[in-house]
Amino acid sequence: MIGVLARYHLIEGDDSVANIWRIAIASSDRKMVDMHFDKACFFLIVDMDERGICEHIGKRSVLPLCSDSEHAKEALFKNIQTLKDCTGVLAAQAEPEVKQALEENGISVFD
Repeated sequence: MIGVLARYHLIEGDDSVANIWRIAIASSDRKMVDMHFDKACFFLIVDMDERGICEHIGKRSVLPLCSDSEHAKEALFKNIQTLKDCTGVLAAQAEPEVKQALEENGISVFD
């Protein structure tokens, strides 16, 4: 995964480690990537360095996406703003429109 993420933007980090990626993880139990992006109520945020060492940064609440309504579009926009400093998102699944919106905002999706 690190090789794939290396193609994308980096966040500022410790100068002793060249590359650090901020990742949002959709997990219901903090152990498995088991939530769909659309149904997640929160994302775990971790910083991962080029050695694969992760540091838990926190948890960010987001709005679950409902249907193809205007409400869902607004929720997606707000969720992207909440995750805008992340390099990538790990989720069990993400709809094509969601992937496109995230990638247009510089956030890679891995599902």
